[in-house]
Order: sequence, then C-alpha cells, then structure tokens
Amino acid sequence: MENPQTFVGIDVSSQRLDVDTVPVSQPFSEPNNEDGISSLTAHLKALNPQIVLLEATGGYEQAVVRVLHAAGIAVSVLEAGRVRHFARAQGQRAKTDPIDAAVLADYGRAFKPPATLPASPQQHRRGDRQQLRPGAVLLLRRDLRGCRCAGRRAPSGGCRARSSSRSWRAMAIP
Repeated sequence: MENPQTFVGIDVSSQRLDVDTVPVSQPFSEPNNEDGISSLTAHLKALNPQIVLLEATGGYEQAVVRVLHAAGIAVSVLEAGRVRHFARAQGQRAKTDPIDAAVLADYGRAFKPPATLPASPQQHRRGDRQQLRPGAVLLLRRDLRGCRCAGRRAPSGGCRARSSSRSWRAMAIP
C-alpha cells in the first residue's frame, strides 16, 4: 500500500499561524513569532510534507518562508485570489483561519504547485525598502486620474495635467 503524500496549508496572520494537513487532517496553531516558527518547523520536519502552502499576506509570511526554506522544506507562496476561487468552487463559503489552512492544503493536493524559490540575500536586504509609504499609491492614483481626465479635454489627446513627480517621490524610501 502506498504512503499518501502530505500537503500542509498554513494561514498566516500577524499574531498566529493556523496549520492543517491533508490527506489526514491534523489542525494546530502556533504563535507567529520566533518560538512559534521554530516549533512549527520541528513539527513539519516530523511530518515530512511534499510541500507547504501559504498565501502571500503582505509580508507576514516572509519570516516563516525564510525559516522553512533554511530547514529544507519545500514552500509555495500562493496568490490569495486563486485559493479563494478554489474554495468557492468547492462550495466553501465560510472564511476563518483554520478553514483557510485546510483549503490551502487541499489546493496543494489538487494542483501540486511548484515550490517558491528562496529569496537571495540581496532581496532580503531590499525587502523592507520596497514597501510603499502610506498614501503614496493614492497620491499616484489621483495624479493619474487627473491626467486621464485632462487627456479627454485636450485637443491633442495628450496629458496636460501636471503629473507631478511628488507621486514618485512619495513612493521612494529615503
């Protein structure tokens, strides 16, 4: 009899890591801090999963992914929208952290996504600087909308609005 492959889904939040596995559901939770991540890593090494799946959650997942890669565990970081559509296709309308972890594990079993490559040291150093300043995107959006509206009014069809460089300066990190 074949040993079924284990897929692990982790729902990452700022405070907690909710974990579930398939084909045998073994839900558990760990705090999203150094101790919780090291405990999670030890638990996952014992399970020997084919792959661990996480959603990209705006940076909360980065520490977990970095530690799991260092431990030699295959990790795939997924786009949240794809997983949400998969859950809806299965008729799963409820959205809680433990349910999301189970859906991630099911998604892994169904699609077997490739592992995400570990980030290079340069990417780790740049990671914090690539974050946008608060409001920078809204400022850029306002400038671009002004440009679009001005383009409709201008006889040449060109943008006559002052698309200020302050939008771009606002996004740059000093």
